[in-house]
Amino acid sequence: MHNHLLFGLAALWLSVASAGAATITIDNLNAAGDGAFGLADNSGTLLTTATGRVIIGRMTMSDASITNHFNLGNIADIWAAFQPFDTAFNPDSLAPGAFQLDRIADTRASHNALGGNAIYVWAWNNTSATPVSATQGLIAHLSDVFPTDPELPGSPLTAVAHLRSPAALVVGAVGTSYDYNLGSGPLPTYQLSVAGAAPEPSRAALALIGACFVFFRRRR
Repeated sequence: MHNHLLFGLAALWLSVASAGAATITIDNLNAAGDGAFGLADNSGTLLTTATGRVIIGRMTMSDASITNHFNLGNIADIWAAFQPFDTAFNPDSLAPGAFQLDRIADTRASHNALGGNAIYVWAWNNTSATPVSATQGLIAHLSDVFPTDPELPGSPLTAVAHLRSPAALVVGAVGTSYDYNLGSGPLPTYQLSVAGAAPEPSRAALALIGACFVFFRRRR
């Protein structure tokens, strides 16, 4: 009797756990699946296990604020507004800079606020678990959204997220094309940008005033 009860409780626990295990397939393949949009660092070198990481999640900060904070080098502030789905992964499961893999995590409304939110892809140029110490990054706002898993036991939901043109790049740029020899021919790469590359407005203004002062002194 006790064995049957323990077995029943175990089965119930597993079924409840499965209800909160959404599976998202993330890739940077093209629509036909015969090519990939490469992922490269700022110099154009394709990212590998040894040089970068990628993560997906949702943002609680506007795209404009993300861009502004990145240009000022405030990566920790962006990370504080980011809610990860699962953990960071390597950017080269198919080939350097090309990836396709499944990520599994809970998306029940009672557990987190991921369900129904837009998926963001964040890549950076070191092997740390988070991008806070990275000097380069790419953040893309995808049109794909996280599924909302049912609260009661049921079939786990699945979704597909693609980092492909025309992804809305909040941080990063479209670089030179690369051919993975999968059949499609060359496709554009998504290239990381340097964090803190843009000067702070106050510093830019001071630099301009200083330049004007030097100019007028020379005129005199």
